[in-house]
Amino acid sequence: MENFDVDLLLRALGLGFVLEGCLWAAFPAYTRRVLEDVVRNGEKAVRSTGIFSLLLGCGLCALVSL
Repeated sequence: MENFDVDLLLRALGLGFVLEGCLWAAFPAYTRRVLEDVVRNGEKAVRSTGIFSLLLGCGLCALVSL
């Protein structure tokens, strides 16, 4: 863990907030509808989407690390 870069982690987290904020600012009605759909979906669908996002993010990080 000696190579752990806290600055990079905080920048990545900040970028995530910026991207999410851009969606809310640019498309507030659409984002609200998407969140309402998420609430209506069952737990299995939400979990499957979360696992897919997790695997996609890990894959992108692995690809960048090559």
